[in-house]
Amino acid sequence: SHYFSSLEEALAADNAKGEEQQYQNHIDEIIKRFESDKYVTIYFKAKKDESTECITMAKFIKKTINEIEKYAFLYSIPTEVKVGGKTIGSLENLIQGQLALSDYLQNMNVNPENTRFVFGDCESKEVYKMKVEGQEPSGIIQYDTCQGKRYFWYYENLESTVIGEKLQLTLH
Repeated sequence: SHYFSSLEEALAADNAKGEEQQYQNHIDEIIKRFESDKYVTIYFKAKKDESTECITMAKFIKKTINEIEKYAFLYSIPTEVKVGGKTIGSLENLIQGQLALSDYLQNMNVNPENTRFVFGDCESKEVYKMKVEGQEPSGIIQYDTCQGKRYFWYYENLESTVIGEKLQLTLH
């Protein structure tokens, strides 16, 4: 692996994206950063133009080389959003789908041996009423996109042994 001095450099070195998607390797705004002694995961925005942005969850491994922290890109989950784009279905169905995927997305967890990381994103401030298995999210971050306000929610350690698709969600 190649290690770089910054997350931006490590991400820019990822040449798996085609020319049209290269803008996704630029970090315009970090919405949230998660960190452990071995990993860094960031949720960030990259702007293509006035009508298209990409929201990405990306994970990096970190290593100290010559007393300087360096980073290597591991993988990412990019989601492109466009002006006029619509979410299909109810907020409850959207979040339930994100919970179902959570078991498969533990590779984004910075502390996978000890915690259960669960996250999602939506366009509704109703997410502030959300509880999963009776627990409130560790955090909810409102941010702006070309579509308007969005809400990134996360549990740094959801305490439950129930599989993702069977997690109990309440929105009141």
